[in-house]
Amino acid sequence: MQTRCYTREVTQWTEDDELASEWHDLMGRYHRMTCALDRSLTARHGLSGSDFEVLQQLYAAGPECGAQVRMSELGERVHLSQSAFSRLISRLEQSGLVERSICADDRRSAMTCITEAGKQRYLEAKPTQRAILRGQGAEDSVPDHASNAQSSNTASSNTATD
Repeated sequence: MQTRCYTREVTQWTEDDELASEWHDLMGRYHRMTCALDRSLTARHGLSGSDFEVLQQLYAAGPECGAQVRMSELGERVHLSQSAFSRLISRLEQSGLVERSICADDRRSAMTCITEAGKQRYLEAKPTQRAILRGQGAEDSVPDHASNAQSSNTASSNTATD
């Protein structure tokens, strides 16, 4: 019986490795931002980050509730699965923040618009969302390896002054 010896080939850091590392960092920043938004928006305004995104998209569609958006178009702008998006719209509708209707031109299409209560909740939550984006964005602008080096330098300088 023949014994196989497996060895791991050692390669140099490649551009693909750098790309993968940047992707990992981006996903980490996205996750931290999403969690911070969800925590703050839920605690202060009773909205998830996805709820806020839908209200923001509908608010941006037009100043009055008459500005309706096709559900299919709205679903493409909000990064959720179709079933999660449908549940979210149902929840917002039950809360009185959005209204759904059938499209007059194409009875197969559903339309959505923001209600006055939805506009009010969006406008109340907007400063919170923007503050989180500014704060979290500033924290994430320094790469982790640089902040770790800064932390160790601060710790060593604190030790030297003690």
